[in-house]
Amino acid sequence: MNIPKTVVDLHSIDSLGPTFIGLQLVQLSDIIDWQGDKLFSELGHAFPSRCVSTLIFLSREKPATVTEIAVFLGISHQLVGHRLKELKSEGLVQEQEDPSDSRRRLISLTRRGKTRAAKVAALCGEIEQVFGKVFSEIGINLFDALIKAKTALADRDMSMRLSDARKEAS
Repeated sequence: MNIPKTVVDLHSIDSLGPTFIGLQLVQLSDIIDWQGDKLFSELGHAFPSRCVSTLIFLSREKPATVTEIAVFLGISHQLVGHRLKELKSEGLVQEQEDPSDSRRRLISLTRRGKTRAAKVAALCGEIEQVFGKVFSEIGINLFDALIKAKTALADRDMSMRLSDARKEAS
């Protein structure tokens, strides 16, 4: 859906109900990605907003492998590779052989990448304020709610919860 709301009926799936929360989250994610890409482009950043988490991770950590990045972000190696390709094309990351294990490749920020990461981190602080206002507008801290929902479902999956609900109903 990665398109502006003027092209898509944002409420067409609302009648499907809470069972389709995943689809609602996909639409929300697409809106955030589209608006983030637009914002980053307007501010002169030539890489997609989806690459920001990788850039920030590398700015906070020592050089890391693709696997370490993927595990931290909870995304596939393939997706990390795609994001690194975007960041490499902008000269923001570099790859080198691990001196302790020649089979491993370490990814780190270039000097230009460190400068850009600092600017992006400051922008992320401003974006957090924007989301704070959105959360006030909608009456819920969506970030905290998503973490709680993710944790609750990880602790007790839907199958267990459905079984409990059926027992209660009988």
